[in-house]
Amino acid sequence: MPRLVYLLIILNFILLTTCSQEKNISKTNNKIQIITSLFPVSDIVKNISGQQNVDFILPPGVSPHDFEPNPNQLKKYANVKLIILIGGDIDEWVLKLLSNLKYKNDLRIINLHSSIIKSNYYKIHLTKEYHPHDDPHIWLDPILVQEMVKIITKELILLNPKEKSRYNQNRDKYLKQLNELNTKIIDTLSHFKKKDYISYHGAFDYFSRRYGLNTLIVIKRSVNKELSVIEMKKIIHTGKKNKIQYIVTEPQLNPKEALVIAEELDAKIITIDPIGDPRDPSKNTYIRLMEYNLNIFKKIFEGR
Repeated sequence: MPRLVYLLIILNFILLTTCSQEKNISKTNNKIQIITSLFPVSDIVKNISGQQNVDFILPPGVSPHDFEPNPNQLKKYANVKLIILIGGDIDEWVLKLLSNLKYKNDLRIINLHSSIIKSNYYKIHLTKEYHPHDDPHIWLDPILVQEMVKIITKELILLNPKEKSRYNQNRDKYLKQLNELNTKIIDTLSHFKKKDYISYHGAFDYFSRRYGLNTLIVIKRSVNKELSVIEMKKIIHTGKKNKIQYIVTEPQLNPKEALVIAEELDAKIITIDPIGDPRDPSKNTYIRLMEYNLNIFKKIFEGR
């Protein structure tokens, strides 16, 4: 091979490699370090941002209501630009952690629960009776998640305006998927006339109100409060009167009172999951998690 041709090939290879590296650097620079408190929100953010490196703090299988994080957990996020919280008392432990650590002034903290309550959507479509201010489980209502998606998209654009077009495209694509999820839930649950159930914790109150389910009673609104004898008797009486066959619990909680009540009612314990688990293929995205829970509710109402 002539020496000149050989040199031209080498030069061309170097140029292509350099261009490729510059593109990769550009893509890396367009990424924003984001963390969320809960796994489902991290998946929602991934769908909008197009990034796979959206971390969450709450470990799988752990209840956010009694989680005690290690301060070292946040130290690895020294360059974080955006922290997205659900809000309410469900992830206030993040704020406690942040108060003990020094962060840059440009860190943004988003409270989704507060943002939705302040939004025009809340003023137009919701009431205090329908969606109480003190219930933070907003991500279990796919319609409210659509509002969350819009809020998150605006925040991402503020932080990275160069990616506005891509964020908006991802937003629209994900909103379509959420619409399809909503339709699937409506179609599945509309076949059942009686949709009563007893809930151990009540995380699915938003979901139940949205889709016409009737939570006869919530065993424990506060997961760390013991039930009194009078409360136990009332729950058992209600369950027997309505011939309840299932008590709905959550995998992140200790269901000891639910087990006692189930034995009295000759009912089965069945588990729905508000948090999900990235290690479980059946609920390793927000949409799969909601489809998983939909199938559980279907089983409950079919089993009557």
